[in-house]
Amino acid sequence: MFPRQQKLTIATFALTLQGQHRVNTTVLDFRSADTSTAPHVVEATAYLNQFGITLSGITPGTQINIINNSFLYEGTAVVPTHPPNLMSQGGSNDPVSFTLNFSTPITSFSVTRPELVPGPSGVTHPMWKAHAFSERYAKGQEIGKAVGEDLISSYVNVPPSTFTLSGRQMRSVRFDSENRHFAAFGAVLLGELKFVSVTKTRL
Repeated sequence: MFPRQQKLTIATFALTLQGQHRVNTTVLDFRSADTSTAPHVVEATAYLNQFGITLSGITPGTQINIINNSFLYEGTAVVPTHPPNLMSQGGSNDPVSFTLNFSTPITSFSVTRPELVPGPSGVTHPMWKAHAFSERYAKGQEIGKAVGEDLISSYVNVPPSTFTLSGRQMRSVRFDSENRHFAAFGAVLLGELKFVSVTKTRL
């Protein structure tokens, strides 16, 4: 049995922890998706579900895929953020969209577009934007300012770039892409996704 003084110390420690918050950072690098066998592309739903993410609002006729970069322009157009895989939306050269829905609210969401490598005729990448919302399925209030890029056309390497959405209680992020029947890819290439959630600690 603890002496009275030790009991007081332990009770004070518990009271200090109550009300504190734990910051949880989750990184999706797509490496664990098995793209080793033909056609070297896997649908992304099962991978995303492992992280409490569901898909919605996918443009009809398109798919959200994890792709082995070695079989995307023979691996010459992109340097994956985490080789060998990346994620993108395929199946159309028209404007396309999809939404990521989070099982718990998040406070930050970052996306990295991987490095682009030109061939003899250069390299192109679609224009795109990501929007955060206060409710699942891209509903509710839009949170913060959308991030993204204009259409890229370059004859030199385009370095990777990371974009971050921030705000309280984000529940979904919608991606909109448009290649204008010009860019080499149908939609934004995603090299890494990262999100932050905050939970209260309990003893």
